[in-house]
Amino acid sequence: APTPEALPGSSVPVAPATPTIGPAPRAVGGLSRFELELGEKWFQRIGLIVLALAFFFLLAIVLPQLHPIQILAIDFAAAIGLAVLGELLYSRKRLPEYARGLEAGAFALAYIGVYGGEFFFRLPGFPWEIVLGVTLGVHAAASLRYRSPFLSIEAGLFYLAWTTWLRYLLVIDAVEYASLLSLGGVLVLGLVFVQRSELSAAVLMFAFDVVAILAAPF
Repeated sequence: APTPEALPGSSVPVAPATPTIGPAPRAVGGLSRFELELGEKWFQRIGLIVLALAFFFLLAIVLPQLHPIQILAIDFAAAIGLAVLGELLYSRKRLPEYARGLEAGAFALAYIGVYGGEFFFRLPGFPWEIVLGVTLGVHAAASLRYRSPFLSIEAGLFYLAWTTWLRYLLVIDAVEYASLLSLGGVLVLGLVFVQRSELSAAVLMFAFDVVAILAAPF
């Protein structure tokens, strides 16, 4: 058994601290680990999915009765609202994973708004180049803000999809497409390099290389 030792400057011996091992955590109120997992996490996720589906069904009923400008206003208002809510959750150190998810959804809505304004509704004078550039820039800044490789991959894949789609629609020519593809690849890889995420870099390198090879004929 360890012998008590006296502290410096004191004649009172003090026994060395021994680690205490408490009993293994048990399920609360006789509930199993599966039941706790189901109640604490999965019911919340299922509830969020049900709310999202209800929201989309509501939009399916309401949107056909609105003017395209009103639809775009709702889309961008929802995108900004999700981004603000995600920022509030993240800044207050609450549910950071949900905050990142809200940010991802916000940017998805923003890209849908760009597509709807210029290419679906074909609104005259809609500044899709400016809105798309701002969205991509803020998207990249958000991935750095949240230190989220997922947001970095999302930004890179959205950029890749947009440039390829614009080339497919002949909005940009082959030289512009090759330049944007090269520049975007360098910028996105720089973004994930700052975050030191090898997995994100590998995913984006693979995506850009595959698209570059497949897009060579056109």
